[in-house]
Amino acid sequence: MVEGAVRSLQAGNLPTQQRAIARAEAHRLAGGLGTFGYEDGSAQARQIEQILGANYPLDGPKVDQLSSSLLALKQTLALPPKPLDSAQGHGRPSPALPRHQGVVLELALALEPELVNRLQTDAASRGWNLDRPPGLSGVLTALAQGTAEVAVLALDQNAPLVEKLAPLREIKHRYPQLPVLVLTSQDSLEERVQVARLRGDRYLVAPVTPGQILDTLDQLLPQSQAPESKVMVVDTDPITRSVITELLTPWGLRVSELGDPSQFWEVLRQTQPDLLLLALEMPTFSGIDLCQVVRQDAQFGNLPILMVAAHPDTVTVRQVFEVGGDDLIGKPIVGPELVTLVLSRIERSRLRQQIEQMRHCQALYWPQQDTTDPLTQVANSLHFDAFLQQQWERHCQDQAPISLILCNPDDLRTYYKIYGQQAGDAALRRIARTLHHTINPNIDLVARCGDEEFGIVLPNTNLDGALRVVARMQQAVTDLQIPHPSSPVADYITISLGIGGTTPTAALCKCPSWLPAPMPICCGRGSSAAPICLRWTAILLNS
Repeated sequence: MVEGAVRSLQAGNLPTQQRAIARAEAHRLAGGLGTFGYEDGSAQARQIEQILGANYPLDGPKVDQLSSSLLALKQTLALPPKPLDSAQGHGRPSPALPRHQGVVLELALALEPELVNRLQTDAASRGWNLDRPPGLSGVLTALAQGTAEVAVLALDQNAPLVEKLAPLREIKHRYPQLPVLVLTSQDSLEERVQVARLRGDRYLVAPVTPGQILDTLDQLLPQSQAPESKVMVVDTDPITRSVITELLTPWGLRVSELGDPSQFWEVLRQTQPDLLLLALEMPTFSGIDLCQVVRQDAQFGNLPILMVAAHPDTVTVRQVFEVGGDDLIGKPIVGPELVTLVLSRIERSRLRQQIEQMRHCQALYWPQQDTTDPLTQVANSLHFDAFLQQQWERHCQDQAPISLILCNPDDLRTYYKIYGQQAGDAALRRIARTLHHTINPNIDLVARCGDEEFGIVLPNTNLDGALRVVARMQQAVTDLQIPHPSSPVADYITISLGIGGTTPTAALCKCPSWLPAPMPICCGRGSSAAPICLRWTAILLNS
């Protein structure tokens, strides 16, 4: 486009619209060439943009200056790009972000050995390797090997503020993109502010459990890389197809070539591309024809489409946009321009799809809010009541047994007081998930019926079956080993359960009055058996 504008100037006639299009193209090149190692080309494109953007007429000297800048730009683009680090300048290049290999680093300056050991065990169960290099120098050495995804830094509370934050300052200086979790035993606003200024990513105050640390690290871990994007190139010219493939493949794009436009629709359905590159001028079906066909289709209608034209004049540009094309690329193809357009269009399309998925999930989630407890993500009390009533009426007709379990974590209020709201909520969530995993979610129901109470409805289940479920629940919660030294029952959180059940008949009331209540029985500290209250009724008459 810029070259066409220069030719028009040399011929003595440059329309205003063509001048504006050439200026916009120069602006785009100025912004994108530096990203690909063409800093000189970026400066030359910016000079062309300034000349074309001036308000005065372009006379002979200006035309010569524009021609010289364009020639210099073409010569620059003919050379290989400079490496990105050296192109960026600003002194020494910053170290690369460590490669992601699922390894967690931990700088244990002030952590209790017991917590570190448990953290190491729990990390291994999640498939992570917890490396504990000695001192700051050992951590920096490990980071330089490029095997760290995230760092855990425990502050030495016996050191002055500046000294104990020195490791964080050094790590963030060398690896600014590496996520760092800061652990401290002293909740101080001044310390929080300093950690934030040093770009610490998370701040946790002891006492904390290994589960809390690992859950926080889950939030910091980088998301999995996006799947490989597919580009479909349709052009009867094999040289153009080959050039485009060579330019896009190094950027992780999978390119499919098609030289026969008559096979377009069949190949499109087989390839399922993320972006289309269509030659404007082709026999049988032109790029305009193919673009219109795609835009009419319900499945592919939003697919990004770039057109490639040998002579992109103003009429062509208008025609491309009128049929729904996203952009136009002129020949000869400029590599950085092509890569920038393709990557940006694919990313924009992917973001739009993510937004649509989020809206769809919200549409599904909003009705679910009426039946789901927001903290534990199991059913709430309203859903529990409705489900129990529904199952009660069905079992009245089927003359089948139905059982109910009520469950309370023992002494959870004390746990909240000692460890705080966040730790208590986390424990309650883990218990709820564990209870949910012990039932058949396609038939049974776990619900949060009170602040610390869960109800479990077991359709088509008699007393023996309910006892087996209770045994699984007790064992599963015990296996969690959530520390609770202040509990009168054990050193970890236990649960008390009550079981009730009956075989409904037509003579029974609609609202069951046989509901059990968890009744903790005084057990010796450390006892493996949590209290169970049984209540079973075969026939219950109306009152």
